[in-house]
Amino acid sequence: MSGIGEASLALGIISSIISIVDATKQVYEAVEDEVGLPANFKKSATKLPLILKLLEDAERYIDSTTDKSIKAAFTPTLEDCKVQATHLQQLFEKVMPKEGDSRRDRYVKAARTIGKGGRVEMNQRKELKESLRCRWDEKSERFVEDVTSWRTLWDIFLEMLEHCKCQRLYVIVDALDECQDDGMANFLKRLVRTGLHRPSKIKWLLTSRPLDTASRELLAGFDQVLVSLELNSRHISKAVKTYIAFKMDELDRRCSYGETLRRKVETELTKKAEDTYLWVSLVCKRLESVHRDKALSTIQELPPGLHPFYNRVFNQLSEGEPAVVKGCMRLLKAMMLAYRPLNVAEVASVSSLSDEWVTIEALVDRCASFIKMRGITDIEFVHQSARDYLAGKNGQSIFDANDHFAHGEIALSCLSYLSQRLKVNLVDLPRPDSTRELMIMNKLVVSVDYAATFWVQHLESAKRTTLIQNALTEHGEVSTFLSTKLLIWLECLSLLDKLPRAIETLKILADVADSKNFPLSMLVQDAIRFLLRHYRTIATWPLQIYSSAIVFSPQTSIVKRNNLGKLPAWLRKFPQMEDSWASLIQTLAGHSRRVLAVAFSPDGKQITSGSHDETIRLWDAITGDLQNTLAGHSEWVLAVVFSPDGKQIASGSYDSTVKLWDATIGDLQKTLTGYLEWVLAVAFSPDGKQIASGSDGKTIKLWNAITGDLQKTLAGHSSGILAVAFSPDGKQIASGSHDSTIKLWNATIGNLQKTLAGHSDWVSVVAFSPDGKQIASGSEDVTIKLWDAITGDLQKTLAGHSQRALAISFSPDGKQIASGSHDMTIKLWNAITGDLQKTLAGHSSGVSAVAFSPDGKQIASGSYDKTIKLWNAITGDLQKTLAGHSDGVLAVAFSPDGKHIALGSDNKTIRLWDVANAFKVSILLGRRLSSRLKFRACQDIMTLETVDSLKFSADGRHLATNFGLVKIESTVDRQSPDFEWSENLRVSNQWICYKAVSAFLLPLDFVPHCHDVRGDQVAIGFMNGRVLIFDIDRISLNSMINNLA
Repeated sequence: MSGIGEASLALGIISSIISIVDATKQVYEAVEDEVGLPANFKKSATKLPLILKLLEDAERYIDSTTDKSIKAAFTPTLEDCKVQATHLQQLFEKVMPKEGDSRRDRYVKAARTIGKGGRVEMNQRKELKESLRCRWDEKSERFVEDVTSWRTLWDIFLEMLEHCKCQRLYVIVDALDECQDDGMANFLKRLVRTGLHRPSKIKWLLTSRPLDTASRELLAGFDQVLVSLELNSRHISKAVKTYIAFKMDELDRRCSYGETLRRKVETELTKKAEDTYLWVSLVCKRLESVHRDKALSTIQELPPGLHPFYNRVFNQLSEGEPAVVKGCMRLLKAMMLAYRPLNVAEVASVSSLSDEWVTIEALVDRCASFIKMRGITDIEFVHQSARDYLAGKNGQSIFDANDHFAHGEIALSCLSYLSQRLKVNLVDLPRPDSTRELMIMNKLVVSVDYAATFWVQHLESAKRTTLIQNALTEHGEVSTFLSTKLLIWLECLSLLDKLPRAIETLKILADVADSKNFPLSMLVQDAIRFLLRHYRTIATWPLQIYSSAIVFSPQTSIVKRNNLGKLPAWLRKFPQMEDSWASLIQTLAGHSRRVLAVAFSPDGKQITSGSHDETIRLWDAITGDLQNTLAGHSEWVLAVVFSPDGKQIASGSYDSTVKLWDATIGDLQKTLTGYLEWVLAVAFSPDGKQIASGSDGKTIKLWNAITGDLQKTLAGHSSGILAVAFSPDGKQIASGSHDSTIKLWNATIGNLQKTLAGHSDWVSVVAFSPDGKQIASGSEDVTIKLWDAITGDLQKTLAGHSQRALAISFSPDGKQIASGSHDMTIKLWNAITGDLQKTLAGHSSGVSAVAFSPDGKQIASGSYDKTIKLWNAITGDLQKTLAGHSDGVLAVAFSPDGKHIALGSDNKTIRLWDVANAFKVSILLGRRLSSRLKFRACQDIMTLETVDSLKFSADGRHLATNFGLVKIESTVDRQSPDFEWSENLRVSNQWICYKAVSAFLLPLDFVPHCHDVRGDQVAIGFMNGRVLIFDIDRISLNSMINNLA
């Protein structure tokens, strides 16, 4: 059987199956919905002739083939389809109304027929459900993987194909040309690489208009065949004639053509169709609303060919009632300019048209030759050719003659719509700690989806127009929206699970905003910092954007100042933060032990880290989200690096192996073995074809990155290899060793070229400058040295760290060097002069890894304190420390009457103080407690352990500590009105809680170590050494909770 024949056979049977399933579904839906029963039954019943015709054609193909495997594969499915189609026909014969049947009679017939067993059964492959079921968490009622990712869905799909027991599978991807985006080439490569691995079982049929990308990627091998429909016009012509006959049956039943008129109309359609399904479909759709007496003349007036047809219809649309014409033109223009198909509820936000559903539906119906409803609410083009026509010369000339409406108008329409409809707590989440999973989707959220997601993309497309230039001024629409609605917009995107789009949007705005409009530029930059600082909070608990995110932003933050009025009424007072944003952008926490290695991906969008916890983690460099955890090593991960194309990660471990991972999906690709000692360093060659690894066994090994084969072993060092690096041209390898030397090797033949001696201790890091002319080395001798890569001469020695350097990296432009040290700092150096430029302090333990982002604007550092930190490489100044342990007071507690304070510390002593006069808890924020308050010593209670937790008992006679109850002699007044409800106010698991409600989130870098409550006031001591106080209006908070209940 020919390729086109087999494809037609598969298409015929699959079309029949789809039609049978669709018709059966509508039968059952009709039983549940009496109102829709007549239309649904009639629509489904009319498909039966086409189903039977398709099955006849398929049976004829099977009977004519001599290929036994084809017959064996198709015959069972064909026979089953015929049986089910017969059952479906019998069911309709019982259910379809007879003359005089009432609506109730129709409903009763359907219900009784199905109730007595009149049903259609499809043979489902139950084993295929397991691929989804195993990823479903029953408790949380959600998938444990991101099934919205096409890569995840692709893997699930391939898994299903593998589990399917059918002898042969046909997979059809239709209209590939309508799915073009930046990822198309990668998708096709993935299909060829992983989807065609079982050609004897799985056949792929992809349909598309001529598409260079598809031809280039899909026809790269020998197993792919291109079938041109133009060269097989006989098959297409026959299929179109069958389709015309089917459509004529529909029109005859609808309009009572009669045999003579039917034959004439069918002949005219066939003559003008030019073997184009879409032309037939559009014309027949038009005939549905034409009286039978005008049917033939209507067809005769229409030109053959799609574009002439579109031209005729579009010109007719531009005539008539001005308001209707404007509505049609605005709707079609909005659909053409939109970045995705629109929902009916979204049309108003994009087009400024009325959002009443009937009105929009009527416009869609009037524009039926170009757009159509998909399901109940979605609008889409009838075909890509319709959109192509509207975007072409003829379509644009008609648009321009009517209503000027372009990207700029859409952007401002979106902003206007959002400004009018967005509100705090958009979906009425029940609690301050509610997550988006508790959201009940409502019409309001659906209506703002497109506008909230795409308004800036439209604005960018019109950025040079006067309309948008005016909107970007200090008091224009954009500035006004960001000043008043920014937090509500971010809440909306969080609820839609599209918060990453906000980062992209704000960065586009930063580029679009005119440098002359300084206020807008400052607002956008501040908004970016605000979002990055609180991204995880907003993404997980949307309502915390109005409390935690505002409070924990700097005092000078524009976003904070603009939104203080949105703080909840129950939060009366809150602590002051630092004056401005710190250089530290984000802290990525997730490893359970020390971070030993960190690297940016080549495009700067990902960060990978390796740890003592034996895992490699992949992070989104923009949002800070943990994307994947790669587990496979059995010991510490000592080195990680991305391949130059960003598709692979190589890791070296204490388990003596090098592992290669797929950076996209996290799969382990290969394990390179050959060492008996720890692998301390790994590096890719610039072309990605080689991997160099250094071990504690004094050798460097070169591997083929594709096959995993060992190519060479370089021996010459007298001790373990701590660092390896390729030169930018890939011709040299530099290695640093325990033997205090750097060695240069020929990467092609493996010869030792030079030995650079000068360090007095281990050389733990080496790096080439981007131009390959310099080598930087860091050593345990607490110095960094710069060497001439050609001559090997020592050029400069950079001294400044107080302990040994653990990591070193050149900036992409080669002008800076960043070094990390055991002294817990990162230092920035001028690579030309050797001068120290900045010292970044923030880690609480040694800095073991540093890397510049590809654009040189960020530095990532990994530390033994279990964190990765992102720094602003331009300013470099760390204005406050957000991580680390405190050696200060470990615990503080108020007595219930507020007259006593207990302090616990690591010297195994509890000191109980009596406050001489009444005081306000806010005074305790002073760093010098004794200078602010007058105490008289009461007693010191010696303990056997460090006191890191304290709480007075209700009667004030005992202290509850981390090691049990401690009796005290003094008593307190438990009848104090300030004590009322205090036991309900507490700090637990990063939250300030009241009763059973978690009300206020504390950021991850503010880890509570101790706290106490006095009346409405909560004092909290943090692991980073900070002590903060919050004033909670319990009456207001209690009222809110009671309203929730």
